[in-house]
Amino acid sequence: MLLPDFQRLFLLAIKATSTTYVMKALAPITQSTSSGYVGEPRILVKKDSVMINIGDGLHVIFGELRATKLLIQAMLEMSDPHGIDLQPFREAAAQVGQAKNYMLTYELQKANLAKLVADKGLWGQVKAKFETSISLVGNSAEVEEWRVLLTDCTVQEISETVLKHGDHAHRLRLFSPASGFLSEAEHNEVYVRVMG
Repeated sequence: MLLPDFQRLFLLAIKATSTTYVMKALAPITQSTSSGYVGEPRILVKKDSVMINIGDGLHVIFGELRATKLLIQAMLEMSDPHGIDLQPFREAAAQVGQAKNYMLTYELQKANLAKLVADKGLWGQVKAKFETSISLVGNSAEVEEWRVLLTDCTVQEISETVLKHGDHAHRLRLFSPASGFLSEAEHNEVYVRVMG
């Protein structure tokens, strides 16, 4: 999952508006040691957290995605965006949407696999679902890989393959016959947790 570059968006936002405007937008999730925004900000994004050092103040945000969404929202909801190029923020909003869809697919697959591990009797349904899906989606590289996974691999090996991060594993998750085993409540819980 590739999130928009928070540092780039932050710097574009303060250049277009002001450091105060941007920091007020981030205030609901900022754990700050100062409210003064004097000086050139230094930004460090590391392991889903953001640290913004401005003057003598340190502002820490846990949740890069949340910070990025708030920043984008603040820029796109400006009452008077006259003369401000909002295109980078629109593109970033689309990228955040794609990242959230990626994470939703990942988390749903993870939850489905956990359910299948807990109830090995469901694996017969996975194989039957796979055979039915071939007639619907036809043959593709992903379908062929699922055939190999279901024939030659253990549940643990299947999980390790489809729960990797990257485009290849994401495509496998999109064609996964190991899905649709969650109750509506379980599905909704994952959806709300990921999509907010």
